[in-house]
Amino acid sequence: MEIRYLYTAGDGPVLVEPLKDQTVISPDTAKFTAFIKGGEPRADVQWFRAGKAVSVDGVKYTAVYEGDEASLTVTNCELTDATEYSLTATNKVGSVSTKALLTVHG
Repeated sequence: MEIRYLYTAGDGPVLVEPLKDQTVISPDTAKFTAFIKGGEPRADVQWFRAGKAVSVDGVKYTAVYEGDEASLTVTNCELTDATEYSLTATNKVGSVSTKALLTVHG
C-alpha cells in the first residue's frame, strides 16, 4: 500500500493586531487598520461591511495593503454606515479574520 502526503509549501497569514471599533461624528472619516503578516505566498485581503464584500471605489471606500498594514477608510460617514466591518486575509495555506464596529453619531 502506497501512502501519499499532500504538502502545501508556504506560511499562512498571521493576525498581529486586530481591527478596533471606531466612533465618528457624521460626516467625519473612519479608518480601520489591522496588522497582518501576509504569509508566503502573500495573502490577499478582502473587506466586508455587514458580511457583504465592500466595493472599494476610491471615493466612499479606500483600501490599502502595504507591508503588514491593511486599512479601510470610510469617507463622509453617515448614520447608515454604522455596522460591523471585517477583513479576511487569505492565501493557499490559510486565512485569518478580524472585525470591528463603526458607530456614527449625527
